[in-house]
Amino acid sequence: AVSALINCIAIPAALLSMRVVGDDGLGRRNLQTLSFFLIAVSYFILSVFFGNLRAMGATTSLVMLFALLFFCLNFGAQMTTYILPQESFPPDVRASLNGFAAASGKAGAVVGAYSFAPMARMHGLGTTFATCGIFGVIGLAS
Repeated sequence: AVSALINCIAIPAALLSMRVVGDDGLGRRNLQTLSFFLIAVSYFILSVFFGNLRAMGATTSLVMLFALLFFCLNFGAQMTTYILPQESFPPDVRASLNGFAAASGKAGAVVGAYSFAPMARMHGLGTTFATCGIFGVIGLAS
């Protein structure tokens, strides 16, 4: 039930992204930057508070933190990942480079998904969340 509730957070995040991406004041690139910033902050918050909240049995607070993270993951960058390549690449190579960009993103997702659990076992969830936050900061720079 909690998982379904957290997954429902993706809907308002996508709707807000659609609203903001159409807003010429913010722009698509700035939306992606804002999204990576929010992702990094969410992971760093989790890295700091996860252990203590888990030890205290503060399940509601943990669910709220994960809902915040899930909202940030589905806001902005989730949408601009598909929009920016269409606008960035020249028409004569757009299809090839868009495919390459999509494949690169999928490869990164596979590496992240398969390395998360082993890293959490070896270094703990706090360190793993902090590492995810660092990758969010790297996304800011790109």
